[in-house]
Amino acid sequence: MKIFTSCFALFICLSFSQPGVGQTPNFSEDIAAIIFENCTKCHRPGEIGPFSLITYEDVFNNASAIQAAVVSKKMPPWPANPDYRHYKDELVLEQSEIDLIDQWVQAGSPEGDPNQTPAVPNYPEGSQIGVPDSVYPWPEPLVTSGNNKNYYREIVIPTNLTEDRYIRGIEFHPDQNAYIHHADFFLDTTGKAKELDDLDPGVGFDPDTAPFWYPSVDMLFNWSPGMISQLWPEGMGKILYKNSHIVVDIHYAPTALPITDQSTVNIFFSDDSVRIIRLQDMIKQVLNDANFIPANEVKTFYCERAFTQDRSLMSVSPHMHLLGDAMKTFIVTPTNDTIPIIDCDYDFHWQFLYTFHYLIKVPVGSVAYTTAVFDNTANNPLNPHSPPENVYWGGKTEDEMLIHFTQELDYVPGDENFLLDSSLISIPTGISATAIENFNLQAYPNPASDNLMLILKNPGTEMVTITIRDAVGRTVKQHQRQLHSNSLIQITMGIKDLPSGIYTVTAVTESKQATVKVMKE
Repeated sequence: MKIFTSCFALFICLSFSQPGVGQTPNFSEDIAAIIFENCTKCHRPGEIGPFSLITYEDVFNNASAIQAAVVSKKMPPWPANPDYRHYKDELVLEQSEIDLIDQWVQAGSPEGDPNQTPAVPNYPEGSQIGVPDSVYPWPEPLVTSGNNKNYYREIVIPTNLTEDRYIRGIEFHPDQNAYIHHADFFLDTTGKAKELDDLDPGVGFDPDTAPFWYPSVDMLFNWSPGMISQLWPEGMGKILYKNSHIVVDIHYAPTALPITDQSTVNIFFSDDSVRIIRLQDMIKQVLNDANFIPANEVKTFYCERAFTQDRSLMSVSPHMHLLGDAMKTFIVTPTNDTIPIIDCDYDFHWQFLYTFHYLIKVPVGSVAYTTAVFDNTANNPLNPHSPPENVYWGGKTEDEMLIHFTQELDYVPGDENFLLDSSLISIPTGISATAIENFNLQAYPNPASDNLMLILKNPGTEMVTITIRDAVGRTVKQHQRQLHSNSLIQITMGIKDLPSGIYTVTAVTESKQATVKVMKE
């Protein structure tokens, strides 16, 4: 017991210590892990970041810009207010991490020992969430008009499926991220979109020639600037029907010269049947004058949605255009309980999909209340008009929209206990927030090379399943053990055969769950 206690104390010291008094933080031991965990996913070739943050040289050359961005909390981007509600995979740095980066840059951004630098996560090319099962590119490269006007197309992509298939994820990988205003994804089973495509000599067809063609099926997916796709939880998803076509309603912003776009759509199939996720709008009624946003005014709209059946909310994604300034939504249940949904300072360039920690049950009879603020004054640096003009609702970038997308399901008993973990893998029902707080999982050493010692606090006397997943959510190790004590438990797992990188370790019992991230050297 003394040996174990000493190891545990050593683990605490090693895992949570900051550079000592007078000790200068360095890239290898202090900064690299923060960058790899929070920045590199977007700051790598082919992704949205304007420069790569993969090597020490990359980070050193951009050190001052990184310092200014993190100290001002402009980066990582996260418009939602973390004091109102927390979400899965929040891009929010701890103040200690911000201070560490600030100290490192002020000290001249030293590298430290390169041998101590953790391995860069192994991200798949052409995706932010994993290796897709099918990749559907544009049928041929699309060239926009380049006449300083908005450009719209309906891109028609055959699925080539000979049978209906369930999917657990869909991802848009834009080729011209800087010029795409939005993309909405539909599934056409009627063949109508293909007929319209055949009549148009270009890639896809002009939506103005057939404005009411849209199929009477649910929208598959919507994409806006800054959005990072996610795999849906196990057992949930959508259906791609045989002989169907994916239709991408895409809007390119005005450009002086034509651009060539060859974007792709990534599909992740599920071998099992799934509960169907519906894409809906949290806003069904605007209560005050909704005709336009007057010039030189900051205008607030008040909106409602009445729930006519029990629903389970998975995520939300506010959508406005350049005048959008803020949005706040909460739900009041029939028993007068208030469910906070989101409070965000809206940023058109960073329109995230905010996924809750748990599915949220919304009882029938509940009402969602949304306030949306638009700034149509000269104080808004994104205002497309100078001087400001009256702005009306419409699809163009200089028009405005007021949508609050939701991903939701028909409610089934137990949904409110369904935990959406960091890799969107379902956890057994019955796990409470209190149990998660009291159930503690820690790993030593971290980083580790050969063996990983896992320490469980207050595990109870149930069967525990330890799962190690890689950076894209794939299970690479799993271990089960029957517990017989409610004190500290030590479990050692061999990881020598795993590639270097960042891994998520999850411990799950029938009533508890805990997660820790580890670095494999």
